[in-house]
Amino acid sequence: VGKTLRHACNYAAGPATVAERLGVTLSQARALLDRYYEKNHLLKSWHMRIQQQLRQNRTLINLFGRRHRFLGRWGDALFREAYAYIPQSSVGDLLNISAESFYRAHGNEFDVCIQLHDAIYVAAEPERVDRCIRLMREHMIREIPVNNETMIIDVDFKVGEYWGDMEELDIDWRQ
Repeated sequence: VGKTLRHACNYAAGPATVAERLGVTLSQARALLDRYYEKNHLLKSWHMRIQQQLRQNRTLINLFGRRHRFLGRWGDALFREAYAYIPQSSVGDLLNISAESFYRAHGNEFDVCIQLHDAIYVAAEPERVDRCIRLMREHMIREIPVNNETMIIDVDFKVGEYWGDMEELDIDWRQ
């Protein structure tokens, strides 16, 4: 429920959408939305800032400086697309930068196969998987400037013989 509600609120979904996705009544969905926005009061102001930026020139800039101009019809659908742009495109850019950096440094040692949405697939011999994971993490963990602060987006890893049959690794990075 939490993940579905969080995604719905991040993209300003209404009570009807939340009710349908969670299988609850409309009044229950309204109560969930109210409670979520009460606990995450800055989210609505962030939505308003995005709309203000769109009013200026319909252009948003992601955390890596990539610009996107929104040409769609003015309204909720355009706003939801805009709310998604900065976080989603920034993660995509981070993955591309990380994959290129990893490939340039270790492409002769590991096969970088593909980047799909929010994942990089790399082929490694079983005895080299631990080294591959350590090196990938070194290339992927970066400080990203956000307003006057920095943040780090952590990464997780899955390993398997086939892409469709991978298991998530539980790694304690503090060791």
